[in-house]
Amino acid sequence: MGWLGVLSFIITFLILPSVLRLERETGLLADNYRGESIPSAGGLGIILGFMSAFFLVSLWWQPENSVMVIAVSFLLTGLVGFVDDVAGNREVRGLAGHLGQLWRRRHLTTGGLKALVGGGTAFYASKVLFSDWMQALFSAAVVALLTNTLNLLDLRPGRSLKFFFLLTIIFVTASGINSLTAFLLGVGGAALAFFHYDLTGKAMLGDTGSNALGMVLGLAAAAVLPLGGRIILLFLLVCLHWYTEKHSLTALIERVRWLRLLDNLGRR
Repeated sequence: MGWLGVLSFIITFLILPSVLRLERETGLLADNYRGESIPSAGGLGIILGFMSAFFLVSLWWQPENSVMVIAVSFLLTGLVGFVDDVAGNREVRGLAGHLGQLWRRRHLTTGGLKALVGGGTAFYASKVLFSDWMQALFSAAVVALLTNTLNLLDLRPGRSLKFFFLLTIIFVTASGINSLTAFLLGVGGAALAFFHYDLTGKAMLGDTGSNALGMVLGLAAAAVLPLGGRIILLFLLVCLHWYTEKHSLTALIERVRWLRLLDNLGRR
């Protein structure tokens, strides 16, 4: 399991050019904030690279049931994110907008599908990690909101991945190396192989990548943090989502000097 991150990085690094070329050839493109047309679901390379490495490592190492559930959650949320990247309705925006379409008009958007599948997956995986129902419900809320947070951040090159790497370092430092953090580091290896493409604006993570990474990060937070830490994190995530429903997160980052410096770090 210790080699998962290295193997994941190598495989992802090797297949990414082909994956991104395929997206260009099939027209799976979107305009970035500079108006450049680039592959819009680059996170697909992360999923393919990591899962290939995970299957290979699993030939010699038998994963625990909880790790297998997290792997399926990673794959499933990435899949519904890919559906949204391919056929998403861009006229409806925000989590509240998609859920509002479902509640008021009985209209299921791809964003609504993503929220339903992501929420259900978050709860099921949390129930595997915590047998207590209240613990599972509370942790599922953390997982679901943290999953959507990476999607909210994926508006500028490198922003989501910087957040992912920062929390990964915190969780691994706090918990040490175990089966769950080794899985998180494995996903981090694949994300690191994609980082150059994201940071230089050559490809987007898309919902495919941000949802999958957010799901794993959320489950790691639920498993690693004590109850008090999860309460604080949930409060911060609720505040962030409330703010982004009314205001621009990018505008806030531009106003706060240290956030702006971190956001621009390494970007062309």
